[in-house]
Amino acid sequence: MARPIKRLGPIIKERTQTYGRARERLEQNDTPQWLIDEKQESSTRLLTLRALTINSASIHSTANTFTQALYDLAGYSQYVGSLREEVDAIIREHGWTKEAIALIRKVDSCLLETQRLEGVLTSSVQRQVMKDVTLSDGTRIPKGTHLSIPTFVSTATVESATTVASSILSGSPN
Repeated sequence: MARPIKRLGPIIKERTQTYGRARERLEQNDTPQWLIDEKQESSTRLLTLRALTINSASIHSTANTFTQALYDLAGYSQYVGSLREEVDAIIREHGWTKEAIALIRKVDSCLLETQRLEGVLTSSVQRQVMKDVTLSDGTRIPKGTHLSIPTFVSTATVESATTVASSILSGSPN
């Protein structure tokens, strides 16, 4: 905790002191300022801890989504060409800008679908096998194996997921 406090401490102290004197919100749009504005914690240590927690969750979920999207594209490589064409056309016309990224609709839809199908909350019951188990079909599950039940399976089929992906990438509404 010492290193994060060393880095964020001076920023938090300056902002809380200025905030207290000015009685108005500073024009900062970042995590430390959001946490200060919430006024749930006032100590530098607690504000730093909350900032670290938020950063950790956002980095993990972003990396997880991106990795899963790459897996999805590897499994459904027929969609890569359509996505690449869209990105190439928009970047050629608008360059690498924030506005251009907002125009890349098929990639956005692809990522949203990845999050829906493979996101953080896609499995429900999670268990660890406590002793070796052999199922009726002969499948062996060794002790220590972690299992979970995918939530999505109970609400959709592979065919419906493929239909949704096809309609997104073709640009036609469902």
